Amino acid sequence: MINYISLYDQMLGSYLQTHLDLLLPLKNKIIKVQKNWNKYNEEQERKRYNIMIEKVHNYMEDTKSIFSETELIYYIANKLGVVDKLAKYDGISEEVFDYIMKNLSDEYFKDVCKISFTDRMHYHNVKKIMTNILFKKNFETSEDSVGTNTKTKKCKILKIDFNKNDK
Repeated sequence: MINYISLYDQMLGSYLQTHLDLLLPLKNKIIKVQKNWNKYNEEQERKRYNIMIEKVHNYMEDTKSIFSETELIYYIANKLGVVDKLAKYDGISEEVFDYIMKNLSDEYFKDVCKISFTDRMHYHNVKKIMTNILFKKNFETSEDSVGTNTKTKKCKILKIDFNKNDK
């Protein structure tokens, strides 16, 4: 640090060499940053999963589906390969996790999705929420991507009468 300061101001650098106690607050801040460097990634990952769980919960509480929120989120997480991290941040016990994973099967979800269009739509919307939050760079500002799918779009119908005589 003293060499870096000496590049820009030699007198200040030599003064700091004789008075090292002036650099102690800076040294403590640098040590704190070094210790917390590894925790930053864990903190960001925890935030991502908590936001994802909350958004899926908010979406699923307004829908009527034969899938439960837990079944759907863990099934999709299993397909995305993040089921272990989801279980870690969801805070469920190992017995509950084993029970959920044992009861999830591709055949069950495929049969249900073949029957009900709305359940298939819920599956795709939850998957879109999860992938947008987990794999986007800026997950905190990501808006709710499902809002455009659930709103009905208005279209204008034009009636053209070709039998009308224009004079």
